[in-house]
Amino acid sequence: MNIAPVNFRQLFYRNTMAGIFALVVMLVFVAGLVIAKFTHDQTYLNWQYYGKIFASEVKYQLILNSETGVENIAANFTDRKNVIAANVYDSSNRQVNRKRTSRVCREEQDTWYSNLFPSRLDVFCIRQPITQTVNQETGTVTENKIGEIELIVSKQDNAALMFKIWLALLLLAVSVLFGAFRIVTRQSYFMTVTIEQMIAALQNFKDSRPNNRVTFSGSDDLDQMRETFNDMLASIERNEEVLEQAVILKTKELNQALEGSQSANRYKANIMSTVSHEMKNPLHSIQTGIELLFEGIPKTAPDYPSYQEHHYRAKMLVQELVRHIDAILVNAKLNAHEYKKSYTLVHLDGFMEERKVGCQHLCSKNGNTLVLEDERGISIKMDRLLLRYIVDNLLDNACKFTNKGHIFLRWRIHQDTLIIEVEDTGCGMGQQNIDIIFDEFKQIDMSLTRRYRGFGLGLAISRQSAHLLGGNINVRSQEGLGSIFQVAIPINGQ
Repeated sequence: MNIAPVNFRQLFYRNTMAGIFALVVMLVFVAGLVIAKFTHDQTYLNWQYYGKIFASEVKYQLILNSETGVENIAANFTDRKNVIAANVYDSSNRQVNRKRTSRVCREEQDTWYSNLFPSRLDVFCIRQPITQTVNQETGTVTENKIGEIELIVSKQDNAALMFKIWLALLLLAVSVLFGAFRIVTRQSYFMTVTIEQMIAALQNFKDSRPNNRVTFSGSDDLDQMRETFNDMLASIERNEEVLEQAVILKTKELNQALEGSQSANRYKANIMSTVSHEMKNPLHSIQTGIELLFEGIPKTAPDYPSYQEHHYRAKMLVQELVRHIDAILVNAKLNAHEYKKSYTLVHLDGFMEERKVGCQHLCSKNGNTLVLEDERGISIKMDRLLLRYIVDNLLDNACKFTNKGHIFLRWRIHQDTLIIEVEDTGCGMGQQNIDIIFDEFKQIDMSLTRRYRGFGLGLAISRQSAHLLGGNINVRSQEGLGSIFQVAIPINGQ
């Protein structure tokens, strides 16, 4: 069952009326108890005085031992209103007058609350001793008990009076609650209209609607609150307009900067592509010339092994320079967002073997051992060229920074994701350097560029390629113990 929300005015009204109702009920209850106790005690005192009169009148009849006189006086008192019985007892506790009712007086047990509440018995039991004054020979005066009177008085009139008092108190309570209802209803409006208007104004302000000002009035404090609140809203609106203008201006500047950056990237890519292309053409000519020169040397020539070694070194240097130029071209193309992905079926077993063969020379050069640890028989749809950029550059990086160590290439499928790991036992790096190794043209120590060659583009290309495939690269490394590069690429990214 859905319950409608209670607004502030309803909450104020309900809580106030609940408090007033509880207070009125408590006051009526206490007042009723006090009046009932007072009425009961006063009536009891009146009947005690009446009992003393009864004892005084019957006293001389007991002294004269006149049972007829006692009977007449008792009958006279019994005939009076509310008196159920008027009994007289002698000193031996024998009832002297004729018994006219079977009612007997029961004594109510005293409790801790006896003095707080009226008696619960339906009759008053009045007992008064009858005494005779005796002068002793010693000159002292004593009071001898010669009997006792007993009055049993109905509380019917007292109960009727209390009923009227309770009814009057109830009518008074209803009148007070009705008046409180009228007052609280009116006051709840004046007490909450300010807050309700402020809430409505804030809601309108939040929703960018008009009429977001408050109009309540009253005392000087309320007027000052209204003016302060409206001034605050006006100040917020002015600040919001200034902020919107600043955001528009800054957005325009950022868009201009972005367009300039994109234009610069495209311009840089075009320049690099042109320069790299122009550099590759003479390199192919140089490579062909080296091959022709070496072929022109007879194997029987003196120092032929030396010529062969120089030929091999020149050939490797030209190939390395070609790889660097290719890296610059790839980096420029990725930065300019000009690469178009093409997904084909890739058999990872053969693909990883090709990567191993491709880096075998550099791996053997530094005395490293490359080990493949794989799940056989995996075939996926992937952009083969981007995947080659990732694996080749990670292996190249591991081979360059590992000397006479081990390099492990692992791959597996986990939850529709291709996981590739390249682990080495090389020099490793500190945690503070991990963030910069993926920057273009950056190495941890720029002196390493001369020691290990390269432009610092390999890891940048790997990360860009992973991002294009919807994946990422994570690194765990410890200085002096090696590094683990983990690539995660979704296999349904196409």
